[in-house]
Amino acid sequence: MKNTLDFVSDLKTKTGLESDYAIAKLLGVTKTTLSSYRNKKSFFDDSIAIQVADLLNEDAAYVVACIHAERAKHSNERALWERIAAMMQTKEASGIAAALLVLIFLPTISLDDGGFNLALSAAPAHNEYYVK
Repeated sequence: MKNTLDFVSDLKTKTGLESDYAIAKLLGVTKTTLSSYRNKKSFFDDSIAIQVADLLNEDAAYVVACIHAERAKHSNERALWERIAAMMQTKEASGIAAALLVLIFLPTISLDDGGFNLALSAAPAHNEYYVK
């Protein structure tokens, strides 16, 4: 399973860009942000992970799962994300794993776009989702 530094290295190889500054510019982040990735003080957010996947022609769900595993604070969370990432590497299971990824994220989605708020929250007693 890959981590943030592996993906940065892959980007350098694939694009031929040698400097962290050039990679930061490619990703639309500051050089300071890229340095924090290198020092493991922060990790790609989901949108950067998806952008990296696109640039590397990798499955976005695989890259997102790898990054979530890397930034997981608890071993059981890390193990879950590592299993999802491993499933994404298997072509036959990628559709199932992608669906699982959506199901994991769906209850936590909160969108705010120009004043439009959509928050989904699970109702534990009924296992239903409510749009607020």
